[in-house]
Amino acid sequence: MNIYINENIKKLRREKNITQEKLAEYLNVSAQAVSKWERNETLPDITMIVPIASYFNVSTDELLGVDAAKNEAKIQEYLKEIGDLQLCGKWEDEKALTIKAHKEFPNDFRIMYWYIRAIIERTETPVDVILSHADEITGLCERISDECTIDYIRYEAIHILAQIKKAQGNMDKSFELLDRLPDWYSTKKQLKEQLFDKNTDDWRDCVTFNFIELLDFAHHKLLKMIWYSDKQFDEKVKITFKIVEYLLTILDETNNELLYNPISLIYDEIGKQCHIAGRSEEVIKYWDICLSYAKKWDDFLASDRKVPFAPKIKQNLAELWKNLGEYNTMLKRQLAWYENNPWFEELRKLDNFNAMLEKYRPFAKNID
Repeated sequence: MNIYINENIKKLRREKNITQEKLAEYLNVSAQAVSKWERNETLPDITMIVPIASYFNVSTDELLGVDAAKNEAKIQEYLKEIGDLQLCGKWEDEKALTIKAHKEFPNDFRIMYWYIRAIIERTETPVDVILSHADEITGLCERISDECTIDYIRYEAIHILAQIKKAQGNMDKSFELLDRLPDWYSTKKQLKEQLFDKNTDDWRDCVTFNFIELLDFAHHKLLKMIWYSDKQFDEKVKITFKIVEYLLTILDETNNELLYNPISLIYDEIGKQCHIAGRSEEVIKYWDICLSYAKKWDDFLASDRKVPFAPKIKQNLAELWKNLGEYNTMLKRQLAWYENNPWFEELRKLDNFNAMLEKYRPFAKNID
C-alpha cells in the first residue's frame, strides 16, 4: 500500500498556514527533517505519527493517507476494467462503468479522461451528441488543461475542446487550440533522442523506438489513403500488400523482429476491410496470418534474441507489455478483440472462424 504521509503533511501545513520551521519547533525536530518528510526523502519516526496527527487535528489514518490508498486501489481497479472492456469492444458496458467511476471519483483526472472519451470518443461522434454535452465537457477539459500534469490527458482535453469548437462552427478557435499541442519535432521523445551522443547504445535505442512509433503512425495513414480512395476493393488489397512486402523485405535484410508488430496489424486491417465487404472466408485467411505474426511478436519478446542496432529496446518493450494487465501479449489482445467484439458476432457463428481462434488460444499466455 502506498503511504501518502509526505503529501499530507505538506497539504495540512499549508492549510494551517504555518512554516516548516514552526511545525519543526512544535515537534522538537529540525526544519530539515520536516523538509525531507515533505520531499519524501525520509519518513517520520513511528513515534511522531500521533503528535503530528494531533497537531493538525486529524486521525492517524487520514495523516497516513489510508483512505487515499484505498481510493487509489479502487481507481486502478476501475481503470483496468474500463481498458479491458474497451479492448473487447464492449463500448456500452465501458461507457456505463466510466460514468459510474466518474460519479465516485469526479476529481481524478484519469477517470475524467475516460469519461470524456466515453461521451466524445472519436472524430466521427455526431455533432448533435457533441453539442448536447458541450458545456459539461468544455468545463472538464478546461479544468484538465489548467490543473492536470499528465501530458497525454492534457493533450486529449485540448483535442476534445477543438472538436467542440468545430461542432459549434468556430474552426478558427479549433485550429488555435490544436496549435497549442507540440509539433512533431518538439515532442519529448524526439528531444530525448537528441540528448545522447550518436552511435551510443542509448541513442540507438531512442532512434529505434522513435522509428517504430513513426512507422506505426505512417502505416495507419497509408492504410487510410488506400482504403478511403475510389479504387476497387481488390486493387486496394493489392496496394496494401505492397506495404507488407516492403516490411518483409526490411525484416529479411535486417532481421529486425520489431517489424512483426506492424505486419500483424496490417493483416488485421485487411481482414477488417474484408469483413466490411462481407468476404468472410478472406477475413479468416488474413486474420489467421495476423495472429501468426502476433505469436511471432510474443515469442520474440519472450526469447533471448536481440534487436539489431538497439540492444536495450527489447527489454523496455517487454516491460511496457508486461504492465498492460490481463491482456499483456499481442496475441491475447488480438484474440480478445475477435472473441468479444459485438461487431464480429456473425463471424463467431462460423465453424472455421472458431477453429482459427482455437488454433491460437493455447499460445495466448501472459508475460510473467
